[in-house]
Amino acid sequence: MQRNLLVLFLAVALGSALHAAHVPGRQSQDVLEFAAAQQQFQQLMLAQPKTVEDIQKAREMYAERLLGLVEKYPKSPLAIDALTLIVEFDAGEANEGGMTFCKAVDILVRDHLKSNKLGQVCMALGSSAAPDAERLLRAIVDKNPSRDLQGAACYNLALCLKKQSEKVPPGDKPAEKPAKEAEDLFERVLKKHASVKSLQGKLGDLAKDELFAIRNLAIGKMAPDILGKDLDGKAFKLSDYRGKVVVLHFWSTY
Repeated sequence: MQRNLLVLFLAVALGSALHAAHVPGRQSQDVLEFAAAQQQFQQLMLAQPKTVEDIQKAREMYAERLLGLVEKYPKSPLAIDALTLIVEFDAGEANEGGMTFCKAVDILVRDHLKSNKLGQVCMALGSSAAPDAERLLRAIVDKNPSRDLQGAACYNLALCLKKQSEKVPPGDKPAEKPAKEAEDLFERVLKKHASVKSLQGKLGDLAKDELFAIRNLAIGKMAPDILGKDLDGKAFKLSDYRGKVVVLHFWSTY
């Protein structure tokens, strides 16, 4: 149910753009075709019952149809909204990026780097370790004129590189090169873009949290000391057990 709501929420973004592009008494062919694609997708998503495979297939069909319309109507005001939706669909699902995702990134790099509508794209790509996600974020940092979007791209590029650094066998330390660049980019966000706001808060606050995790919580780092009480109410510190194997089990009830 939550997945259904998510994909429908993403489709609403294009629906808002379609509404904004509507001209009373005159509907251009691109608007009509984008609207038809959106309507077909919503009908598929609202049909029941729905399996994970059905949802994935509907998303793939919708993304491919949107990409075809973008290629058919490259100058349409709806093109960037459609490309944004494709990126949001795919960035967090398959971190290596599928063909539709890669083509969408190619078009964004080629035609839309200076757009002021790339905020959602930046946010989506922060969850991806795909090389194409990194490529687009670097391009936005370098070529978009908006300092806020540069900041958003810088922060999410750092997240992307951090994710790349963690793609190592379980128990291994993060890959050194992307981890170091991610740390440098978080520092850059603190210095140049700290006041930029995002849905999660100011980028400066988010970057501070990420830097603390990199410097204190990564594999191979000494764990920060923890104070607490055991089941008998006796106070203890994590450092009391230095040199011993310790299992920390964090839990809560709601």
